[in-house]
Amino acid sequence: MCKLGFWQLDRAEQKEMELKAFSELSVLTSQQLLQELQTRPESLHGRRAHLSGDIDLNQVWLVDNKTHNGRVGYSVVVKLRMSKDDVSKPDFLLVDLGWIPAGQYRDKLPNIELPANVVIEATLKAKNFEQLLLDDAKEQLSPQRVQTYRQIFLQDVPPLVAFADSDSINGMPQLYQPVVMPPEKHVAYAVQWFLLAIASLVVFSFASYKKTNRIEVEKESNNAS
Repeated sequence: MCKLGFWQLDRAEQKEMELKAFSELSVLTSQQLLQELQTRPESLHGRRAHLSGDIDLNQVWLVDNKTHNGRVGYSVVVKLRMSKDDVSKPDFLLVDLGWIPAGQYRDKLPNIELPANVVIEATLKAKNFEQLLLDDAKEQLSPQRVQTYRQIFLQDVPPLVAFADSDSINGMPQLYQPVVMPPEKHVAYAVQWFLLAIASLVVFSFASYKKTNRIEVEKESNNAS
């Protein structure tokens, strides 16, 4: 139990270092993001970015089974054409705008009104895509309900997802966190393990004390007889 407690403390320290590293990095512009994407795409993971551009309103996806405050809903994902100096070749990026609640009936998708142009602050995800690998998307009506990001891939979109801050668009909350379990939670788990270790020691000591007393009482009883 003590070993597990110290392991949780180590994990808390690792998470603190990771969060500190993220916070010390400068916020990227669209132009800087594109430059980094061409040279070191993996370095973009966890970075903050200031993005502006046009949303393709004909390509909107609803990632299913996203829960917020006990309610089931969707994450709204769009294809953003980023603003940049050179507009001869468009550069697109998948952006998760946040969460919306599902309707009463599964066969009816919620109505989504999105602006054509956006300016957002976002957190970038550029690795650990085992659950977010992207497959070829089939041409369907928009919005399109999908189960995972696997179904949203487009050939002109890089392996990167920008998660807009909460309330950026239409007050939609953002569910994504670059560090899933915060350091405070690891510390809380460590405290629980240490308390369990102490409780086990107390129980063991109490049981040993009672057993010793019982043996002594039995010896005195035998001697008296």
